[in-house]
Amino acid sequence: MAWKAEQSGWALAILAAAGIATEPLRHSLAPPEEHSEIGFPTGTADEMGPALGMGLLGGARALLADMLWLRAYTAWAAHDAERTSVLIRAVTAVDGRPLHFWLNGARIIAYDLTSWRLTETRGDVPLEVRRRVAAGQAAAAIDYLQECRRRHPGSAAVCVEIGNIELYGRGDLEAAAAWYRRAAETPGAPACAARIHAELLRRLGRNREALLWLRKVHASLPAGDPQEPLLQARIRELERGRASRRRVRVRRERCACATRRGPQTSRVPQEDARWRIWIAAARPRTLPAAVAPVIVGSALAWSRGALRPVFALVCLVFALLMQIAANFANDYFDFVKGADTGERVGPKRAVAAGLVAPRTMLRATVGTLLLALACGLTLVAAGGWWLLAVGAACIVSCLAYTGGPYPLGYHGLGDLFVFIFFGLVAVGATFYVQAGMVSAEAWLGGAAMGALIVNILVVNNYRDAETDAKAGKRTLVVRFGKRFSRAQFAAAHAVALGILAVFCARRLYPAAFAVPAGLLLGVVALVQCRRLGRATRPEELIALLGACGRYVLLYAGALAALLAAGA
Repeated sequence: MAWKAEQSGWALAILAAAGIATEPLRHSLAPPEEHSEIGFPTGTADEMGPALGMGLLGGARALLADMLWLRAYTAWAAHDAERTSVLIRAVTAVDGRPLHFWLNGARIIAYDLTSWRLTETRGDVPLEVRRRVAAGQAAAAIDYLQECRRRHPGSAAVCVEIGNIELYGRGDLEAAAAWYRRAAETPGAPACAARIHAELLRRLGRNREALLWLRKVHASLPAGDPQEPLLQARIRELERGRASRRRVRVRRERCACATRRGPQTSRVPQEDARWRIWIAAARPRTLPAAVAPVIVGSALAWSRGALRPVFALVCLVFALLMQIAANFANDYFDFVKGADTGERVGPKRAVAAGLVAPRTMLRATVGTLLLALACGLTLVAAGGWWLLAVGAACIVSCLAYTGGPYPLGYHGLGDLFVFIFFGLVAVGATFYVQAGMVSAEAWLGGAAMGALIVNILVVNNYRDAETDAKAGKRTLVVRFGKRFSRAQFAAAHAVALGILAVFCARRLYPAAFAVPAGLLLGVVALVQCRRLGRATRPEELIALLGACGRYVLLYAGALAALLAAGA
């Protein structure tokens, strides 16, 4: 019996292969278009013979495709990803005429195979990995459906399915909206395709385009269509939202006009809400990390009688622009990589909160870096062409902190990056362009600044430890725990206070001034260490973050005052 079953299977496969090979001949060998009164084709036996042969071969194809689909179902029930994928493609290769084979196969490739591949990995899978696997499977499913479109070019259901995969598999609203529109414009499209296209346009912020689209679809509906009430309700909702936004805009313009003084009351100033968003995105609390190293480097240059105020000011502007660019880049790349989510406990990020489009933030990052580069070029005359290499390294590191193929901040190297570029490089370069060399005191001052500025990063990562771990951002606090971070925080304060003592021992300033300043800074550092150890709520760490920024400025100001007293 087994031998007979095997022979039957081979015979069926041969018939199916013949059916596939002779598919292009079906129309040429079809019987004439003549029918009898009861609807059956007429003709001679010679004319009907080829048609019956083609029917037999086509039936064998369909039967073999059904058998393969049953085998694919068995593999699917066993969660065998590789075998399921191979059998699904074999089914449509044997018989691609039934549309349900394509649609169900694409859903399995896009969603089920994704789930199985992720469950094969033990433990928590980082969000970045989940997104990459889902995007890869979605791309494979879309390629599979593109082959289906070549065989079924007029199918709206295929366009809808590609739109679903773009939306739920890739999360690409723009591409999903385009496919739903293509489906809605295809004859026989499901009624929901037009509404989903409009909803995706609304989520993309293109409300006017969504309103015009729904009006166009509504005008094309026949009288009494069941979709008419739904479309009318959605159109009224969009019109109300548009009218409400217009009223708010007019009210703001009137208030702005009423508060202006002078005769030119007809001019309406631009809303300052956008400026507030960009100021918040620049993260003012972190700007002391740019100002303090320039203060220390300039103070050390002044103690040697080499202060050059113009170059010091240029260094300050360059440092501020680099800090702002780093904040913009961090905002953009953390959103792209999934680190800034709704679970984040810190201040709102402009891109993650939807206040600034990702592409706009990327352009702002590039523009700020170009301004910093233009500013830094003015220092080449004082420091030489090698400063271009330093500036280029600063720009690359700024982008590589959270961007690129190996983001430093995601692999526990952010602290080292901050220590080098915000400490050693910032103080050393500021001192060099004014004094023409880098002294041991400049390196020590850079180490003190780097250690204290790293503490700002430590508090920030301490607050975001849980969400960073879920997003796959392996900062030092995620790698080694909060106890390690508290010890690192205290050690950085100890290094900075120790360098004050070293400067005093090198007689850069008298001990009579150094002791009170050191005691004051030591007490503040001790208080900050206790606050970090006792913090249990995000609000406490946000407040400590601002205090660390102020402490960096306090330390830099105290060191500058001591150097002035010892000059």
